[in-house]
Amino acid sequence: MRLVRNYRPEDAPILAQVFQDSARAAGATDYTPKQVDSWVLPAADPQIWGERLAASHTFVAEENGEAIGFGELSEPGMLEMLYVRPDVLRQGVGLMLLQRLEARAKRLHLNKLLVKSSPTALPFFSAQGFAVVQKQIVLRKGAVLPTVLLEKPLE
Repeated sequence: MRLVRNYRPEDAPILAQVFQDSARAAGATDYTPKQVDSWVLPAADPQIWGERLAASHTFVAEENGEAIGFGELSEPGMLEMLYVRPDVLRQGVGLMLLQRLEARAKRLHLNKLLVKSSPTALPFFSAQGFAVVQKQIVLRKGAVLPTVLLEKPLE
């Protein structure tokens, strides 16, 4: 059975792995190996990674007690991360997480969600009502990562 629950500190190591596996799988089509290596850097330090997830609104999707995805929302309404394991892509896990994150944003009285999407995830977010605001680049450890800033109004 699949469910979405609040983040717990003991989730940090497995979510780092989910993040890295997902980014490497998704990034293989749109980014160079150097770009992907720079993309996964935030999970390199377990303590900083865990503190980051604990400091925001983070939810974990699990199946039979095993983490299969997660999403992170910061207070200004930025969807910081939404990642699922590559073996459960296109099975509704990302949508479950997004719906929980949207519900939290509404409870926080936010009027919109923002996300910096990779080109790979752009179709997913577009299908969920996000619109392109502008194309951007992120510089991380000498690598240039093209992204797209998206916005979705919340009712």
